[in-house]
Amino acid sequence: MGVPILLSSKTQENFVTVWSRHTAAEWRFDMETKKNNGISEYGELVRQKRRASELTEENLAERIEMSDRQIRNIEKGITIPKLDTVIKIGTALDMNLGELNALG
Repeated sequence: MGVPILLSSKTQENFVTVWSRHTAAEWRFDMETKKNNGISEYGELVRQKRRASELTEENLAERIEMSDRQIRNIEKGITIPKLDTVIKIGTALDMNLGELNALG
């Protein structure tokens, strides 16, 4: 695969601070609820940010060491990403923590 993203300690600290109120189980529950309601806000946000960054699904996948199929499934709302995946994607796409926080 491509070169993995190395998170700076400051970036990791920022994500941990914002998401410390969420356990992995809470994140998955929130996302499962939205998926069951036909809402894929997170997937749509990822798609918008990826396109704005002029990245293909393959480019993003390489950056975070995932398959392009996994990225596609997240964007379509088929797959509910784990919290660590959300952090990797957020870092790769330079997402604003407020954007992610607004989803939860």
